[in-house]
Amino acid sequence: MSGSIDNKYLKNEKYLILIVDDNAENIKIIASYLKRDDADIVISTEGAKALTIAEEKRPDLIILDIMMPGMDGYEVCAKLKASESTKDIPVIFITGKTEREEISKAYSTGAADVILKPIIINELRTKVNNLLRYGKDRNEYVSLKTGIKNLEEELGEFLSIAAHDLKNPIYSISMLAKVIRDEHDLTKEDITEFSGDIVTISERMLALIKNLLDINAIEQGKIKINMEEFPLIELLNHITETYISSAEEKQIKLIREYNGLEISVYADRSGVLQILDNLVSNAIKYSPFNKNVWIKASTVGDKVLIEVKDQGPGLTEDDKKKLFGKFARLSAQPTGNEQSNGLGLSIVKKYAEAMNGNVWCESQPGEGASFIVELNAPPVNV
Repeated sequence: MSGSIDNKYLKNEKYLILIVDDNAENIKIIASYLKRDDADIVISTEGAKALTIAEEKRPDLIILDIMMPGMDGYEVCAKLKASESTKDIPVIFITGKTEREEISKAYSTGAADVILKPIIINELRTKVNNLLRYGKDRNEYVSLKTGIKNLEEELGEFLSIAAHDLKNPIYSISMLAKVIRDEHDLTKEDITEFSGDIVTISERMLALIKNLLDINAIEQGKIKINMEEFPLIELLNHITETYISSAEEKQIKLIREYNGLEISVYADRSGVLQILDNLVSNAIKYSPFNKNVWIKASTVGDKVLIEVKDQGPGLTEDDKKKLFGKFARLSAQPTGNEQSNGLGLSIVKKYAEAMNGNVWCESQPGEGASFIVELNAPPVNV
């Protein structure tokens, strides 16, 4: 038919139109007028049933007869507009009533438009087109507005990091450097200690900047994922050795539960290294002193499972909901004054998904947390 418009939300999804009338013949006529390739039609001959359909299917437009037994069109429309899930669905009233009061009542209950009987085909089609276009434009606007809001929130978080997580370390480095420059009675040991502090703080800043750049690069598709088969145990041993000294500072024991195993994985070596680095670092960071951290690996069918388990405070249900979000701030805090910017787990998730894998957490408050990464085993050559 003429007058069709772009498909719903710029995708290949059809519009859904709900026609409500107690007269089946009227429904048949209206449906024939509105037959179009980009729309499906559902019908109801009862007001109460129409409300149920609207809640379940969320049509893009409702064409509603006013005079129906039981629940009339006015009541149906009022209930639609009172519900959070259906209030934005546009309603066109169909009526044979021409009294000014009746038309006014239709609009006051929330109708977007009113069409008088006998129905003029072109009028009906034009008003339906306009309202469907309005719905599409409105949803695109809401989507754009939501995207802008999310960008604003991320920018705010970034500025917060720049103002706090970077400003304070830079200030510390500046003060330490001035002490080394201006204090002439410093011993060699003093200079070595202050220089070591500068190195530690600088490395912390570089790690933060690297995380920011990494997550931005992943989101923009600028990191190339090179899938290959390689031994997983080598990376596990490398990460364990890397963090032994950090663990020992908190009297934390790193327990390997993969010794003697030969496990290969089909993934991106650099991506797996990033995942392990973040998970082991977090486990140490959030574990109390004198606890254990387990690093495990196993195979289940064609999957490789890597688990990092700690004896930290565990996670609340609220924490779990935002766990892998960018800049996530959780109720649990590092136990040795370590820094956390809420980016590590987001990077873990993005890398895992980029390698066609998955990551999740199993935790109860007060009982530690287990982070499990699922990756693919090497394909079997037939």
